[in-house]
Amino acid sequence: MLMERLFTYYSHSGTMKIAYFAYEHIHPGHLLWLYVLGRNANTSLIYVNRSMIYDIIDRGRYDVGISEGLKSTSYALLLKTMLKIRRLYMVALSPAIISWKFLTLSKLVDGIIAVSSLVKSVIREYEYEGPIYVLHPSPPDLAEFLLIKPNLKEPNICFIGAPIYVKGFDRLPSLIKRVRNSIPQARLIVIGGELNSEGVMSFGWVSRRELKKLLSMCSVYVHPARFDASPISVLEAMAAGIVPVVTPATGMSGIVSKVDPSLVVRFDEMPNRVVELLKSDLSALSKRCKIKAIEHHYNVIREVYSFFNEILRVSENEGGISDDRTDF
Repeated sequence: MLMERLFTYYSHSGTMKIAYFAYEHIHPGHLLWLYVLGRNANTSLIYVNRSMIYDIIDRGRYDVGISEGLKSTSYALLLKTMLKIRRLYMVALSPAIISWKFLTLSKLVDGIIAVSSLVKSVIREYEYEGPIYVLHPSPPDLAEFLLIKPNLKEPNICFIGAPIYVKGFDRLPSLIKRVRNSIPQARLIVIGGELNSEGVMSFGWVSRRELKKLLSMCSVYVHPARFDASPISVLEAMAAGIVPVVTPATGMSGIVSKVDPSLVVRFDEMPNRVVELLKSDLSALSKRCKIKAIEHHYNVIREVYSFFNEILRVSENEGGISDDRTDF
């Protein structure tokens, strides 16, 4: 369980107090955001989960609140109405962005943080006119995945994710069946859900250590999503040197296309593309995957700094950031 962390740094412009809200725990792909914000010389950062909602009332007021998902946004808005938070930004990270709950909450916050350009485009389609900032996730232990040496000579395909419709979990049996029609020895390693099908090895949820061990057995990663906001599993696979094949409805399709645009395909084209890859030399693509995963990690750091500079500018335009934390 994540422990509360409070980083306080002072500078000539004072300290911006930021509260980060998550219902139960922070999404692991967002830990890098907190690290960058917390290490900034102008910020004081506190992490708040649902068990701490009443405690924070007695901790003074906050310049900025960042809420992860709909539930945490609901109680963050309660604090905003009590004048405990000046400005609130909601993280949009799931298919709930097309629900009436999201549309209602979006009218009450001061901005939205989209976890991919795909999410941003969907929100704009629903005529949200407020500010949207794109902050991509990144694995907190990216460096450990970079040390993995994948088995590029074996026709082992992997998938990581919950067994849900939007991730295309139900598409996996037909995918591996079509691949095995061309490559009978191919097998699919499924991590995150149970799947009984020929050519499939299921492991359910595993430890990070076991995940890295399983990835080292693979050469190709598939993500047949119908809509997946920004799965860090794609980045984990890339950092491990495993070549990904994803649908355009996968939030990480942009970074995958930087490796090779032909790795982003419709689901009906995915089996044939996987077969082509398994029959080819993947060494060059594997190295490029690792490079692009590293580049993405540093791009995320730049995105967070850009976001911070923007909310700092907005706060200063509203009257500055006070060193007296008893009032705005």
